[in-house]
Amino acid sequence: MKRSLALLIVLGLLFAIGCSKKTTGPDENPPEAPQNLEEAVVSVPETAPAEVQAYAGLVNVFHYQFNFYNNFMQSATGQEPVYEDGKWVWTYASPQGNFTITVKAQVLDNGDQKWEIYFSGTFPGPDTVVTVNNWKAAEGVINKDGTQGEWTIYDYNSTDVVAHYTWSTADDGTVTATLEYDDYTFTVINRPDGSGNVKVYRNDTLVFEATWNADGSGQWTNYEDNTQGTWGPIPS
Repeated sequence: MKRSLALLIVLGLLFAIGCSKKTTGPDENPPEAPQNLEEAVVSVPETAPAEVQAYAGLVNVFHYQFNFYNNFMQSATGQEPVYEDGKWVWTYASPQGNFTITVKAQVLDNGDQKWEIYFSGTFPGPDTVVTVNNWKAAEGVINKDGTQGEWTIYDYNSTDVVAHYTWSTADDGTVTATLEYDDYTFTVINRPDGSGNVKVYRNDTLVFEATWNADGSGQWTNYEDNTQGTWGPIPS
């Protein structure tokens, strides 16, 4: 996995956040960071094979990575921003004074919110000190109640995409989450009754899928090595 994720975990551990207090802009209030994001966490039955659980787990890694960014957004919207070029802008400084975090937000015509997060400065990386300059680490578009959206994570000091993550929650509570990472696309569907499925594509070719029932029993197929199997229900 590319290093940007590890670097951002370091950020979360190292930097407490302070914020500027000047406000200019339109009469409308700035957007608030989305809520209810935990509803989009996907899962598979505990009796499913490790491979099935691993795929759902990978999707959730990037969901929680989005929540990491959402922490910055939540902190920002509790403060007063400036308004620049049609966007609300919050700028944070690390206590050490060697790092800044900028959060930008705008409300689109359809009411969705677009968020961007930038980093500038130096901080300890996994192997050495890393310097970034106005690096857009992530951006996303999210509806107001957080029930659907998309999030793109970039490699550090680069516009190269590390991952693209989308999610949606239907009116009946069905959650669909899709992760595009490297050559792979992972899609997990969870239904309110506990049933669901996972599909894995490599270069747009289906290579693995699994389906499970409300009682936790299910079946899986690996198309790359032509194997398949089943598993039993969750013990009562």
